[in-house]
Amino acid sequence: MDIIQIIKNNSNIFYNIIGAFIVRGGSFLIAIISMPLYLNYFNNNSVLGLWFTILSVLSWLLSFDLGIGNGLRNKLVESLSKNDEYATKQYISSAYILLGILTFIIIVAALILFPFLNWNKILNISELQIDNKTLVYVIQIIFSGILFQFFLRLINSILFALQKSAVTNILTFISISLQVLYIFFIKTGNLKTDLINLAWVQTITVNGPLLITTLIIFSKYLKKSRPSFEFYNNKVALNVLKLGGSFFILQILFMIISSTNEYFLTYFFSSTYVVDYQIYMKLFSVFGTLFSLALIPVWSAVTKAFVENNFQWIVKLNKFLYLFGAVAILVQFLIIPFLQPIVNIWLQQKSIIINPINASIFAFYSAIFIWMSIISTIANGLGELKAQKIMFTFAVIFKIVMIMVLSKIFNDWIIVILISVISLIPYCIVQPIVTHKMLIKKQFKNHV
Repeated sequence: MDIIQIIKNNSNIFYNIIGAFIVRGGSFLIAIISMPLYLNYFNNNSVLGLWFTILSVLSWLLSFDLGIGNGLRNKLVESLSKNDEYATKQYISSAYILLGILTFIIIVAALILFPFLNWNKILNISELQIDNKTLVYVIQIIFSGILFQFFLRLINSILFALQKSAVTNILTFISISLQVLYIFFIKTGNLKTDLINLAWVQTITVNGPLLITTLIIFSKYLKKSRPSFEFYNNKVALNVLKLGGSFFILQILFMIISSTNEYFLTYFFSSTYVVDYQIYMKLFSVFGTLFSLALIPVWSAVTKAFVENNFQWIVKLNKFLYLFGAVAILVQFLIIPFLQPIVNIWLQQKSIIINPINASIFAFYSAIFIWMSIISTIANGLGELKAQKIMFTFAVIFKIVMIMVLSKIFNDWIIVILISVISLIPYCIVQPIVTHKMLIKKQFKNHV
């Protein structure tokens, strides 16, 4: 396989990948810097763990778009490849209006319900630390912000389809940078006030860049395709929803697999352990997250190649990604012996003692996600989702049941991560086999 030739023939993809590494590299550098700043900002690990848990739990909402974003992404790649301007208008308008209605329904229902819930019990934190009234207010702020993001981030799907994924990385970089600047320069010393202020900052810094980018894209690049009721079409909306439906199921399953660790740690153990979890995750997720983000432009490129029946290109790209994935996974394990001095320098007086067993489990956890990012990107681009749905369903059931059982036997929070690793191994074995068979079959039909 001529790697240089692959890069030359797919320069747009690799420019986006390089952009993702550069921008996201900066984002992760800031995220690393932010950890000691957060520790100083709250100066209370239980409340800091609570903050991370609230963000994690409410961010689950971003998975409840019925897959409209991913459905729009794949449909736009098709219409743009065929230069079908009318279809592009219909897909964009139908997706925005459909998701707008869904957003409105959710926000009205949730804001009515939230004040009646006992959030201290849900989040397992004493009212002596944070009272329920403050929790309700903070959650309402973050929830509203996430719902705005829920709607505004449709622009990301459009950017992916336009092969401008580097822009989405820049938006994340801006948001994280603004949040870190705030916690560095501004602190009242009052725990409740600082928590409320940070909730507002989180909401504004995430949605501001998305809104500005949306206005720019529809005033410059897609002037003729701005969302409009004139181009809304029930059939087109259902078409997007139908394709998105499979993605939606996967989003929910993947959310339960990957985004519930903070909640399980808080509920079954203590929010204090979420801080340790975040430290390990920031150390080990760097390579995995950078790798998965670099694959963002690959998804749409695979869809484009699939539409054009260019299956040989997909096979070569798949092998290329396996090679670089193996290198990234190897690096994960090589850094384990150096973690303690790294953490000591990073967190200084707030440093924790690195447990080699815990570190190894997190290395396996990150390695699993690197491998998953490769096989899922190819499968999603091909629209081959059946294996994911089956194996993710198994992983979700296995994870929840085993955590409920083993948390009563072992008083060690690391079992949440270990169970997550074990639950995903079957998918990592099955999906490459299914994808390989599908590509071989398509190549054979294409030559007949």
